[in-house]
Amino acid sequence: MKLRTILITLSLSIASVYTVAQERAEETQQASEEQVDAQIDALEEPLFKPFIERYVLDELRAIRIEQNQLRAELAERVAAARVEANDRSIQYTSETMTIYFYFMAGATAVMALVGWNSLRDVRAQVEGLVNERVDRITNEYQARLADIERDVKNRSEQLSGITQDFEQRMEDVERRLKKRSQQIIAAQEEISKSNELHALWLRAGLETGQQSRIEIYDQILKIKPDDVEAITYKADLVLDQGECEWALNLSNMAIEYDENYAYAYWQRACAHAMLGNSAEAIKDIHKALEIQPVLSKNLTTEEAFASIRALDSFALVTEGFSTGDQDE
Repeated sequence: MKLRTILITLSLSIASVYTVAQERAEETQQASEEQVDAQIDALEEPLFKPFIERYVLDELRAIRIEQNQLRAELAERVAAARVEANDRSIQYTSETMTIYFYFMAGATAVMALVGWNSLRDVRAQVEGLVNERVDRITNEYQARLADIERDVKNRSEQLSGITQDFEQRMEDVERRLKKRSQQIIAAQEEISKSNELHALWLRAGLETGQQSRIEIYDQILKIKPDDVEAITYKADLVLDQGECEWALNLSNMAIEYDENYAYAYWQRACAHAMLGNSAEAIKDIHKALEIQPVLSKNLTTEEAFASIRALDSFALVTEGFSTGDQDE
């Protein structure tokens, strides 16, 4: 009776506990559903990452399974190939040994037919044949080498001649190029000198001071020492400065460079006239007028001839060339 009471009490207690637990579970489930709904409403990004990761893991698992299967299949194939190779090697060995035995039997039969009694005879015959063949091949190669040597020698001689001819031509070309380059350089230098001289002559024509013009003529003479015009014009300037001896020396220098330059004789006549050398002055005047008669128009205007203009010899020179000018 007591046991029954206890069992009933326990049953009621368990039922009550189960009921309470179920109610709490429902409340908890409802609360969790509300939380889930709230979390879902609060989500800003979709929950796809777990599904993607699961997909990737499944794919990796499938790949790993396929690799294991391929590895097993490859091992089976390798094993089968090894077995097949061993079978072939054994078969090749057996066939080779069979052929070798057949060859030995054939060689023995040939030796019996030919009459060779031992391997020594075979060796002697083979050595004889080999030596004969080697001698024949050696002679052929010696003949060929001799022909090749003669051909190489002839070609080397031809190449030597061609090389010498080529070297000679190259030397000629080099000499021509060198001469041409020297001519070009000389022409360039001459052009440069001509341009510089032209510029100096232009400066001399624009200068008004005598000393400046003398310096310009000196620069011209540094470039071209035998320029008779620069020497003569310099003599004219120094004569205007009263340097008669200097003008006379410059005139003589100009005449040494060019004996047919009339103005050099004219300047020397001026220097002689100013130095009192009347005869030499008249002689140079006559020479200058012979070379260039047009200078006769300056006989009456040249100040350097003032000291000799009254002489009879000067009058004869003046009248003669003045008459000639009128006739022309």
